[in-house]
Amino acid sequence: LEFRRVLFRSEVRIAKVNRGAMVGETAFFSGAARIATVRAVIESQIFYLRADDFERLRSDRPKLGNRFDHYLIRKLSKSILRRDELLAEWMTE
Repeated sequence: LEFRRVLFRSEVRIAKVNRGAMVGETAFFSGAARIATVRAVIESQIFYLRADDFERLRSDRPKLGNRFDHYLIRKLSKSILRRDELLAEWMTE
């Protein structure tokens, strides 16, 4: 899967993710509008989770919900660290 975004009137690839990746979690949990389009560049199997199904899953399987929380925290933490690194590089140029 690759993330694409329109920059300066052209659509560009901004990221590529591998098998098993979770995408869209920021918009899912914040309710904010998505900022990119995700496209499959090879044949893929995509799973979609609605908010009400997610809440039911958390209620029915709390241990799985906890594992998901830990995964999400790690993923978002890495994303913030990477953004900070890129910003620091940009500021020193």
